[in-house]
Amino acid sequence: MIQIDANTARAIGFLLLTGFLVWRLIKSNPGDKFIQYGSLAAMLCLVAAVLHRIFPNFPIDDYAPFFAITILLLFVLAMFLPVPAAIPRAQTKEAGAAQ
Repeated sequence: MIQIDANTARAIGFLLLTGFLVWRLIKSNPGDKFIQYGSLAAMLCLVAAVLHRIFPNFPIDDYAPFFAITILLLFVLAMFLPVPAAIPRAQTKEAGAAQ
């Protein structure tokens, strides 16, 4: 039988708890892409950290470019996705103030 030390069990429990909380956050805000992409990026960071913690010999160097590109893409999407929705609101406020 495989023995699991306390730190590994704690890492798995933390990942499961965080995943559950992120899932509830996404479900409570179904149309908010900022929360969806930001949460996915944060979970991908946590998955990489937990994989490295559970499997110290895991070849993270082989998968680092994948994780880095995916996390960067999700963070950029999360940052710039609300911008197009904010532009029409700003234009209507300016038009209302000009009258």
